[in-house]
Amino acid sequence: MPHLHVALIRALQGAKKETHDPASAHQGLTGREQEILQLLCSGKANSEIAQQLNISENTVKNHMQRVFAKLNVKTRAQAVVKVMPPAG
Repeated sequence: MPHLHVALIRALQGAKKETHDPASAHQGLTGREQEILQLLCSGKANSEIAQQLNISENTVKNHMQRVFAKLNVKTRAQAVVKVMPPAG
């Protein structure tokens, strides 16, 4: 159930009534960072992302650290919430 966490995040996001622009969250991300973020949002683990992109898991972790810094978040869930469109 990899999409269950996305549904929960959307529900929590709606409860917070936080306004943000998901499109602007992608600004400043490289193509590879956007690709990794998309796979993260689909519920993939770092090892799955690494295998799919034919890169090492450490490389995925490095990309994720840069994505988190650019999105100003600390966790995978926060990154997903930041880039997902508002629910509703």
